[in-house]
Amino acid sequence: MKQIVHWASEGLSGSRIRLNMIEDFDARGMRCVYGRRDIFPRRGSFNMTIWKDKNGRLLVRFWSRKTETDWRSFEIIGIMQEFTKKSSLSDDKWIPQVLCKEYDKWILSEY
Repeated sequence: MKQIVHWASEGLSGSRIRLNMIEDFDARGMRCVYGRRDIFPRRGSFNMTIWKDKNGRLLVRFWSRKTETDWRSFEIIGIMQEFTKKSSLSDDKWIPQVLCKEYDKWILSEY
């Protein structure tokens, strides 16, 4: 599959890291640990935000302001929480490769 989003690093990989698709969630009370926006001229912008809830779960939302966009939500399973403690909102080295690929796939499907 062709990669259309640029990532500064390869990201985390491992057999224990996976994504579970979940229903859309309310992020109130959660802490944002990562956010990015990718802009494609004449196609709009696509966004990914990762939130940490009170229990330490990492929840992801793919979203866009385009009217016809199918938002998606996931829970990241199998990632050690130390990565999110020291990272900044723009540091993508701890983002799992499986999530990078899913984000690319989503953008291509909405293109």
